Amino acid sequence: MGRRMNRTVGLASTLRSTVTKNFNPGGGAELTANIKRVLVQMEMENSTGDTTARPAVRYSSDGDGWGAATDIGSETLTANGVLNSTTWNDLPGTPGLYCQFGANVYNTANSGLEFCRLTMRVDTRNF
Repeated sequence: MGRRMNRTVGLASTLRSTVTKNFNPGGGAELTANIKRVLVQMEMENSTGDTTARPAVRYSSDGDGWGAATDIGSETLTANGVLNSTTWNDLPGTPGLYCQFGANVYNTANSGLEFCRLTMRVDTRNF
């Protein structure tokens, strides 16, 4: 049986590049051992218009130093609204002892400061 984790994340993207991503963690470290698949739902509100967000996860071997975040699936939010994924995704990348869920955020305008509020719900399965 899966475990449900609710995370509310306030995001701000100050990036000036569409290539570079900014990982925004949605909570503390979770043990990776019992997580095989994830289902993510997100809602974007109060976007200033040029923010793109994608669910992501990053890994750590000790819970202190973290690797680069890896996108979960390929779905994105590009405007105020809801991402209601119905696809369970395998945990991407090479898992470490710990994982941390959040969102990769991009500033698609290449200039200025962009903001949004993002609410995420991450469901996990161990099969």
